[in-house]
Amino acid sequence: MNVYVQNHRLNPEGADSLETYCRGEVRFDHLPLWDEGGVDFGEVFKALKKIDYDGYLTIHQAQGIRAPEDAANYINRCQEFVAQYQ
Repeated sequence: MNVYVQNHRLNPEGADSLETYCRGEVRFDHLPLWDEGGVDFGEVFKALKKIDYDGYLTIHQAQGIRAPEDAANYINRCQEFVAQYQ
């Protein structure tokens, strides 16, 4: 099993959109994991601990990553972000 995380904030003027079954088109903005106003990752990690989840965690965040240095910096930030919930 794998947990896949990505942070979004619903925004009627958002840069991206998805067509949903229940709500039709939904517009949103991608956010870095650590930005507030999107997913409450504190609650997500608390729930994963509660069920003793010990599988993989995949972080998907391609926005703003243009060069290898950007990717390396993002990896470091993600490691710091996840470590605060361990």
